[in-house]
Amino acid sequence: MADIPAHSGLQEPGPLYVASLAKGMILLESFKEGSPFLGITELARITGFEKNLVQRLSNTLHKMGYLEKDEIRRKYYLSPRILKHSFNYLRSRKTFALAMPALIELREELRMAVNMCVLNGPDIIYVIRLWMKYYHEASLFGESLPAYVSAGGRMLLSLLPEQEARGLLAATNLIRLTPHTRTDPDELMEEVRKARAQGYCWQLSEFIENEISISVPVTDADNKSAAIIVTRLLKNAGPESCKNFIDDTLPALLATAASISRLAGT
Repeated sequence: MADIPAHSGLQEPGPLYVASLAKGMILLESFKEGSPFLGITELARITGFEKNLVQRLSNTLHKMGYLEKDEIRRKYYLSPRILKHSFNYLRSRKTFALAMPALIELREELRMAVNMCVLNGPDIIYVIRLWMKYYHEASLFGESLPAYVSAGGRMLLSLLPEQEARGLLAATNLIRLTPHTRTDPDELMEEVRKARAQGYCWQLSEFIENEISISVPVTDADNKSAAIIVTRLLKNAGPESCKNFIDDTLPALLATAASISRLAGT
């Protein structure tokens, strides 16, 4: 039987670790935006599992309703049942439901895109996305982004112990997405410390050229954290434009975060 691939991101197996369950989850995670339809051979290549194991796992997930099958192409694809778990997660955190009216109000006040994200290992996952009209494509919740390149990610990393934050950066492939992307771990940790000290984080042109974003944290009664991110495209990304952006957005952003945290903490 094939071993769990090293790239799976799972912790080392322990006495309570169920390898068969882990392998089923790894197979489900193989279905991504660039590969929505996958056959047995493709799944075996992606997961590193033997074909007979892939066949059994795929058939089981198909019978349970998590995968559907294109009989003509002999390929599997995710079923809508997956969305039930996304919905259950969002409903399990009352912060998200409480945040929506406040975030809509913040978007209308600032006339900028407003998002909320949570940390998931070395990545952030968007749980709320409220775009403005200058974005031509709408994005759905569930989209992920490496934490190191996002103001929201660095803000959430700043809430972790120093060694844990550094460990997540060490587990990340730090690639340069624009000429301005920071990829040095020590430099990134300095940005994380700065966010921790000042209570907010901002970045410019590190993910998209001339895009500036600023983020502040939100916490709930269970001390679980999320981050609000406000984003805008700048025509002139000079120091004065950045200062004006921070001065114009930070007070409203902090007030919104405090209001949501207060409601979620009751």
